[in-house]
Amino acid sequence: MKNSTSVFPKPPAFLDFVPRSIVRKLDAAEALLFALDSRSRSSAYGPHIALGSLRSTLAAAQVQQQRIRRAKKSILQKPLTGGRINSLFFDVHFYLICWARIDKLATFVARHTGFQQPKLVLRRYRSRLDRMSDFRDHLEHFEERLPGSSARHETLRVPADLFNMFGDSVTIGGDTVNVGIESFSLLAGIVDEFEEAVLFDALETLWSVEPARVSHLLRRAALPGQILRTTRQIQRMLGQIHRE
Repeated sequence: MKNSTSVFPKPPAFLDFVPRSIVRKLDAAEALLFALDSRSRSSAYGPHIALGSLRSTLAAAQVQQQRIRRAKKSILQKPLTGGRINSLFFDVHFYLICWARIDKLATFVARHTGFQQPKLVLRRYRSRLDRMSDFRDHLEHFEERLPGSSARHETLRVPADLFNMFGDSVTIGGDTVNVGIESFSLLAGIVDEFEEAVLFDALETLWSVEPARVSHLLRRAALPGQILRTTRQIQRMLGQIHRE
């Protein structure tokens, strides 16, 4: 979960007096499952699984981000060959697939829970998500962009632009997206913000039905810190006794 002073996503009022360090330890997917179960949703596991898949997809995007950087470095250091260009093409393609997958998973969660704050997060980043998805579509249907294809898109603003890269940006047909570290940082931020929005709405829902369950989750999140403080207190006491 991100560490931010932003008022959005907005936490439930009952968290006002809960230390932020404890809130950050809460598992959004677990809170979501409990919240949906409390509303007797028979399909609770679908959104739960989808939310839990966001992090693994983000990890896959990070791997692709590293592969893109290596492919770029290889192209710059050695004579240009078709093999290395193809490698870069596929690395970018799979990276954009991760973007699209995160968008679809998050959209599934927002739609099937009915929670409002996750929907607002997706709305906030909709333009960028759609732009990355549209560019993925270029790569997914690359053969249809080639000269001579009966399905060639005449709407390509630059028909001769068939995958080029400048710095951290790739282009096709005049369309451009950033696939550098800035884009990955943004994607990670979207996932953080979305998870936080789900957590807050799930806790709000659960609090209205089973406040004791919320209290249990908060106490459990606080327990490791309490154990550590108690351990330190015991160590100080033992040290004092030893000195005496």
